[in-house]
Amino acid sequence: MSSLICVCVFVHTVFIFPVFVMYHVLSIQRGNQIEKIENVETLRTLQVLDLSLNRISSLSGLQNLHLLGSINLESNLISEIKEATHIHDLCLLRELNLQRNLVQEQLDYRLAVIFLLQHLTGLDQEKVTVEEKAGWMYEMVISDGT
Repeated sequence: MSSLICVCVFVHTVFIFPVFVMYHVLSIQRGNQIEKIENVETLRTLQVLDLSLNRISSLSGLQNLHLLGSINLESNLISEIKEATHIHDLCLLRELNLQRNLVQEQLDYRLAVIFLLQHLTGLDQEKVTVEEKAGWMYEMVISDGT
């Protein structure tokens, strides 16, 4: 079943009004200057979200989209690792792309995100390895001195 969606962009915020409630992919990219993710809670069947090339600084607003399997936020303004806590409970999330965001400059960025989102299989278009998942636990043990 194909689905339709109406998207209206007003001064840096995206408002989404569903025409049907059964859609699985939403792509709003290419410099729309979106700053905030809002009013997406009705997109309950959304599986793939592409908001790349915008001005988004927070992952807040995505926490109730439990069917999301892939999120692309490449080239946005995500700067804090703690933003991953907003999507921590999205158990079906396997792919997250935060390339070209300031957060990548944070110390141990990749390992920290993998630790927070342990169900990820891909981060920044690279496969998450077993060694990376185990590496975070090793780092925790070493830093605790136990």
